[in-house]
Amino acid sequence: MGLLAVLLVASVLLSLVLMKLRQSLLIGYFACGVAAANSGLLQWLGGESLEDMTVLADTGVTLLMFTLGIEFSLSELKHLRKAALLGGGLQVALTGGLTAGLALAFGMIPS
Repeated sequence: MGLLAVLLVASVLLSLVLMKLRQSLLIGYFACGVAAANSGLLQWLGGESLEDMTVLADTGVTLLMFTLGIEFSLSELKHLRKAALLGGGLQVALTGGLTAGLALAFGMIPS
């Protein structure tokens, strides 16, 4: 719990600074996550395993998705519907095709 408290306090403080500088809060969230993952903070606060960091990472992703979700309104999404569906569908199809082609080329899929 100590690690979570430290990360939440650091996120809030960095968010306040970024709000004052009129920057995106996402930068602060990413910076705190990178700093926590690469600083040895887990061992310093007595974390027992990497499972502790995994749980915090999952929590961070959930909070990030929630933050992004509340920034979109249905009227904005209505205007982006065509571009999002076309672009998203095209990206999924190209990525799937490329992955399948590489898997086939490297013998991961029997021909």
